[in-house]
Order: sequence, then C-alpha cells, then structure tokens
Amino acid sequence: MKTLISVFNLTHSGSRNIYESISPFLHDSDNVLVIDKSHNIPKCAKSKIYRFEYKKSSNKWLKKHLIEQFLIPIICQINSVKKVILFGNFPVLFITIPQVVFFHNLLYIENFKKNLYQEINQLIFHYFIKIKRPKILVQTRYVKKRISEIFGLTEVDILKTSVCRTSLSDINKFQVSRNQLNIIYPSFYYPYKNHFFLIKNIKIFEKLDIHLWLTCKNLGDHPISQNLHYLGEHSSDEIKSQYLHFAAIINASDFESLGMYLLEAVSYKIPVISCDKEYVSSAIEGFYSFKHLCPESLEATLTKFKYDHKNQILVLPKSDLIDDSKNIVTALLK
Repeated sequence: MKTLISVFNLTHSGSRNIYESISPFLHDSDNVLVIDKSHNIPKCAKSKIYRFEYKKSSNKWLKKHLIEQFLIPIICQINSVKKVILFGNFPVLFITIPQVVFFHNLLYIENFKKNLYQEINQLIFHYFIKIKRPKILVQTRYVKKRISEIFGLTEVDILKTSVCRTSLSDINKFQVSRNQLNIIYPSFYYPYKNHFFLIKNIKIFEKLDIHLWLTCKNLGDHPISQNLHYLGEHSSDEIKSQYLHFAAIINASDFESLGMYLLEAVSYKIPVISCDKEYVSSAIEGFYSFKHLCPESLEATLTKFKYDHKNQILVLPKSDLIDDSKNIVTALLK
C-alpha cells in the first residue's frame, strides 16, 4: 500500500529533530514524501520526493495550507496513494483515503494570550479536526489526554521519539567556565516559555552562585547580573554538543507537546530542574521539581540540586518514550 508522508513543515527546532531522526528510514521505503528544500536526502533514498521551499517562505501559514489542502490531494491522485501521514498537525479536508495526523504543537489547543494569527490558526485547527476526525499520533500521555478530552477522539496513539544524538565536544564554544555551576535553558524565546520568570529571579541564582545560560537573544529590560548569560540562537546540534559544559537543564515553560530537551537530558544523562507541570511528568521521571512560577519553590529546588551536585548524589531523568528510529518508522507505517 503506497503511503504519502508529509514532513515539509518540520524545519525548525524540535520539529526538525523529528525529521532528522526518522529521515533515513522514511526514505528507505517505496512511498511518496513531501519535504522542504532544506531537508537532507539520503543517497540511498527509494521514495518518490516532492520538494517545496517552505522554510524561507514569508507567509508560511498560507503556504502550509495551500500545500496541505490543495497540492497533497493532487499528489495523492497522481501516485495512487492509499494512505496519508501528515506531520503538520492539520488533517487534509479534500481527500477521502485514510489519514493519520502527527500532532506536536500545543499552541493549537491550549489557552494562552494569543495574537490574531494564532487565534485564526487555532480556530481552523479545531474546525478541521472536528470535520475529519482523523487518527492522531502524539508524543506523550498528557497530550493524548488533552486531545481526547477536547475532541472526544478515540483513535489517539503515542508514537515514541528518537533522540538525535550529537557528539559531545570538549571545545568550549560558549566559553562556559568550568569553575562555576552552570545551568542551561535550551529553548528559543516565546512568552509561554517563561524566560522572564527566571530572569526576574536571577537574584536566587546569584545567592546560590549558580550561572543561568539562555539560548536566545538578549531580552533586555532587566538588572545586569554576572550570573545571567545569553548565548543567542543556535542550532539544536550546536547546543547539544555543549551539554558537557553544563551541570543541568532547566525548564520553566507553561506547556510543551514534549519538550525535546527533556528527552535529550535522559539520553545524555543530564539532571533536569523543571516546573511541576503535568506535561513534564508525562515525558520524564526523576527530575528536580519546583512549583510553577513560584520563586520560593525555585530557590528551594536549586538549593537541593546544588547540594546533590556537590555531594555527587544527583537524580537523573528517565523516560519510556524514547525508541530507535527504525522501530518508530515501522510503527508509523504499519
């Protein structure tokens, strides 16, 4: 049975990691792939490939729906496709063959302060899901529960995740001093990621002599601190290669469909200091937990972590959501 797999939108941050991890096995099958021009194609690729320049588009939102809703049905007809797997969160309205949607963006279902673009996108997503009611694949039990609650869907399954490992580098690219205790928040800036919660409470880090490193541009409008460092925006591989120089990963986000850096911490055996949101405990177990947006709880947790680090009795995260790429693609295509 010929399957069309649409991954053209997996071009940024964690979503690109998804493509990179499963790419060799996706291409090693007699199927149809819709990808972005920036995606790497293995030399041994057997699949039929359609490439679009999505990553550099000025109006990605419009182009995404144009490709998914109009071009994919045409490609399906040309290639006698019997099933469609979509990594773009949205189902296709104008096909009647079975389709599976890989959902990995909680912005489409969670309540938060949205701009007009996000409001429209969320409304369209809800409409499409209610009309087509496709089978949905998610990455954690938390997201499965949320999708089932909101849409009353019964066909919601968990697809495990493969972590793309990058060799740890002894080269200290970010000039991180080994003579201090360093913690990294490896996430791009979005308001719901709560970078400012950590920044506004930098005095806690100063008090405990812990250095906080943010992988975003300087956000400004805050007191200057010797314990706060901005790394700027870097690729996921660049950041992962530097994990050797950090004592822990910290997370303060309101919500995540997974939080790839949480699974990276499992893979690289790095402690995690995180807010106590349900999506975190759905992805990993064994982490230093603080009450969400609570400075007092953050200080207590950092104090506990520093003690454990000094005495070499660190708690390391575990997860049952990580699997081999080949097994993931096999489960995806069955």
